[in-house]
Amino acid sequence: MVMHVKEPQPSEYDMIREGQIVFTYLHLAADEQQTKALMKAKSINLYLFLTFRL
Repeated sequence: MVMHVKEPQPSEYDMIREGQIVFTYLHLAADEQQTKALMKAKSINLYLFLTFRL
């Protein structure tokens, strides 16, 4: 399991691989490069912290 208090940095994208569990904060709408890197990693399980404003 990989735990992050912040989103993965570009230098870390290649370290994310198939079968990992990544527990982190992501803001995918604002970072297309990050979204594509996570999609390329395939089959990772993401557990996300989300903030909602009502």
